[in-house]
Amino acid sequence: TPGPVPDLHDIASADDPVKRVTAGGTAVAALTTSSSSVYVWGSTPSAASKSSSGSHTRRGHAFRDLSGIPNYTEIDNGKDVVDIALGEAHAIALTADNLIYVIGENNNGQLGIGNDIGMERAEEWTNVPFKVAEGYTIVGVAAGPRASFILTAKI
Repeated sequence: TPGPVPDLHDIASADDPVKRVTAGGTAVAALTTSSSSVYVWGSTPSAASKSSSGSHTRRGHAFRDLSGIPNYTEIDNGKDVVDIALGEAHAIALTADNLIYVIGENNNGQLGIGNDIGMERAEEWTNVPFKVAEGYTIVGVAAGPRASFILTAKI
């Protein structure tokens, strides 16, 4: 049901407003401006969902312990985050030092960590090496249901 998220009032302020809100699957994330902090909330899927092939699958989300209250999520010992995006069951973040971090399901290779056995999921924020073409810089990240995108621009 649509409605306000009262706990965001305790997080955001006039000095540190919410800069970005992104949603995917059953999760929502808010990124604050000056503190570069990420807060995540939502609900953890509890029932099996039916896939397009008709089989039942149980899909989690990037964040195992979601609740209706926004909770701070730390990336690599408190790195400042400048952009974040959520897919159906994964998340991608860009830090102030131009590093990419991912977490969650990787069944489609959406995390960029390979899709070998044992790489189906990243339980913790994982740094993904990404080489930017000469003369370009990373400016943002985006996510589709089962895809991740790194946005670049000419310097």
